[in-house]
Amino acid sequence: MVRKFITKTEFAYNEIKDKIGQGLYKKNHLYTIVDVANEIGVSRTPVSGAIKILESEGYITMYPGVGFRIKDLSLSEIKESLLISGALEIVAMDYIIDNSAISDSKRKLLEEYVNGSQKAINSCDGKKYVDFAEKYHEELYALVNLPSVKDILNDHTFLHKSLYIAGVGKCPDDANLLAEDHFKILECIITKDKKKMRDIIEEHELHCYTILEKVLES
Repeated sequence: MVRKFITKTEFAYNEIKDKIGQGLYKKNHLYTIVDVANEIGVSRTPVSGAIKILESEGYITMYPGVGFRIKDLSLSEIKESLLISGALEIVAMDYIIDNSAISDSKRKLLEEYVNGSQKAINSCDGKKYVDFAEKYHEELYALVNLPSVKDILNDHTFLHKSLYIAGVGKCPDDANLLAEDHFKILECIITKDKKKMRDIIEEHELHCYTILEKVLES
């Protein structure tokens, strides 16, 4: 196996982005390049490069010569993001129905991920819930040969990651609806029922917005 080496800037980018996704950085706090460099154990130069990339992707707001803050999403931005991701999700699932066959082993694995996410909700473990949900989506998206669609869907999911983690603890009943939607979408793919699948994805958008709204307003 060929081992892939990454640059220090890539390492810093991955570390910082992962912490943002987990909600480990406070959104009302001003962070400095020096503080973050010391935290993750690299010099300021790669951290500075990583921060510039994250700013260009819309995850942070820079204050030149001072530091940066984690960008806070408004409800209108969340609604727009969900509309975009919902439309692309339909494109991705249509592609799977038209071009792929879900094997029994793949179906079992996807069901295990949804079961795992439900158990995580029942134990109020938001991080574990998100981990299982990400694995579910990764397995499904692996069947979609549409790189740009997959990239956008992954980015939109990441934007809300820390809110979903918090949502499991604040409103578990709403989180359970998301897991149930994942079961229903999988069943529609198996039965190749595009119409029902589209209806469920639209409901899923609403369920996502509901939990994110409650977290932001709590």
